[in-house]
Amino acid sequence: MLWWTLRQLRSASPATRRQAASRLGIAGNTAAVAPLAWALKDPDNSVRLAALEGLGRIGDPTAAEAILAAARDSETGRGSEDAAALRAAAASALAALGPGVAGVLVEAARDRNPRAREVAVSAIAGLGGLEAEQVLLSALRDDRSNVRQAAALGLPQAAALRAVEPLAAVLTHKDAQTRRSAVQALGMIAGDEAAAALAPATRDKDQSVREAAIEALGRVGSRRAVESLLALYCGSDRDTRQLAAAALKPMAWTPADERERAVHAILHGDHEAAAREGRAAIEPLVTALADKDPGVRRAAAAALGQIGGAGAAAPLVGALADHEEAVRRAALQSLRRLGPVAFTVVVDALESKAAAVRGAAKDVLVAIPQAPGVVSSLLQSCAGRLRGQSGQVEVLISGADASGRARLAVETLGRILEHAVDRIPEPELRAVAELADLELLDDPDNPAGAERVSSEPLRERARQELERRGTCAG
Repeated sequence: MLWWTLRQLRSASPATRRQAASRLGIAGNTAAVAPLAWALKDPDNSVRLAALEGLGRIGDPTAAEAILAAARDSETGRGSEDAAALRAAAASALAALGPGVAGVLVEAARDRNPRAREVAVSAIAGLGGLEAEQVLLSALRDDRSNVRQAAALGLPQAAALRAVEPLAAVLTHKDAQTRRSAVQALGMIAGDEAAAALAPATRDKDQSVREAAIEALGRVGSRRAVESLLALYCGSDRDTRQLAAAALKPMAWTPADERERAVHAILHGDHEAAAREGRAAIEPLVTALADKDPGVRRAAAAALGQIGGAGAAAPLVGALADHEEAVRRAALQSLRRLGPVAFTVVVDALESKAAAVRGAAKDVLVAIPQAPGVVSSLLQSCAGRLRGQSGQVEVLISGADASGRARLAVETLGRILEHAVDRIPEPELRAVAELADLELLDDPDNPAGAERVSSEPLRERARQELERRGTCAG
């Protein structure tokens, strides 16, 4: 009963008015155009939205002017979210009216009211054709951001591949929201051309644009897009790597070489398969060591130990400072597994600013101290200017950094001598037996603050081992 529905459209209840507007919106029910146009002025936004949807379903081109009027008035007494929802519904309703409103939309795209221009530009994209394309290209230069954004997002619909070049040009616009919309639009276009246009946007000064560009590359899905995402995945910024990983994971792509196979395996949680790719997997696994998920970091540390080689040692030393014990333990086990090849890197780690790294490095050295040069490297940290007379020689080490290294070296030498003295090569053991006492001066301008460190316990332990081996210490 039409009269009853029309009466409900004037009810005091917004829910009743909304239901009435929905019932009136039946395809071909042109008699409802006028009452629904009246409902577009309803104080309740849900009623206005229902009226717009109904007018779109009816499909009568005569409703276009009323819809545009609602768009012009969309912000009067309403919040920004309600206003935006109203304009989006108005654009959908206008597009549903079909080609018969094309002329109205072309004219409205030049309307003095920016809200009307925005809605008209959004609606005309769905109609397609050369005329719509020209309107959208012109709207890319509009002085209002919302209109430019609507034009950018509509171009892929209207112009397909022809949209890439104008959208790429928009990526240099000073307005970040405009650039982001162009990025999102490029993500709707398949192919390497769109991917190539998106690549620079991953370095945009605005974070939201960068993030949108990475997501858009994932939607493009071409080979060029994969290559760009792989480069970002192996980059230095952790947040960017996480976004690149999230974009790559659901994509259907075939790895082109060992490195890409390693990345593919890591993204799908198979770190052992990545390790089987050998040295090509080191860089991707190092990237995984910085993942936010401690389980991923732990698996990456374990996989690096399976690969072996000096290239895997340095990143594992860094992982010794991870805040998760399971990751630190995996890194330590992998360094022990690498054996002597890791020692140069581990010795360097004794100078790390991170206390956790220095402590773990000492544990590695104690575990496999037979590597040539380990003790010699520690002794080099105890080198300085000789002072004193025969029988009372001391080595002066000046400067906070040098003094700190010397203290750490003495401590580490003590642990090696305590736990694995029998595995130290004889020439290095002799050098320890002749090690002078140290005078450590953190502040060269304050000689009174010097600290004397006796090397006698180290010398004595070295001599005892030399005697045990049947070799004289002097």
